[in-house]
Amino acid sequence: MLRRPRSRRTLFRELETLETRRMLAAAAASVSLPGEFTNHVEEDKGLIRVFTPKYHVLGHIDSFLTGRRGGDRGAMARDYLISQAEALGVRPVDIEQATLVHRATETDTGITNVIFRQKLNGILIENTHMEVNFTRFGEVINAGGNFIPLDTA
Repeated sequence: MLRRPRSRRTLFRELETLETRRMLAAAAASVSLPGEFTNHVEEDKGLIRVFTPKYHVLGHIDSFLTGRRGGDRGAMARDYLISQAEALGVRPVDIEQATLVHRATETDTGITNVIFRQKLNGILIENTHMEVNFTRFGEVINAGGNFIPLDTA
């Protein structure tokens, strides 16, 4: 016997909100932000701050950023980002504490894309990422992202 699918209206009547959740998005209220991050929206007595951090890009049109290198692309990406932290507008510790969330190699071109997300007190921060793209030979094609220079001291 075939059952008739429920309508959307019936389905949504059966859903119940259990509790309100807050997500850490780009900054916590207790973190002091540099002047360039003053464009934000505050709601709920300052507990929600919404803004897009400044995006930094490293790359050359006619050459790679590094020479050929072998090894684990995740470790290579982290090392490269740490060495370029100042140019990316962050501190090396901001990169060291980041979490590797994506690593994929395109089968046709051999290009590997590695993406990190920023963390604060062990929680991933929404709307932040750093990525590095490698050739099949381990040369850095480009790098960039929008981490926040956190001053949590």
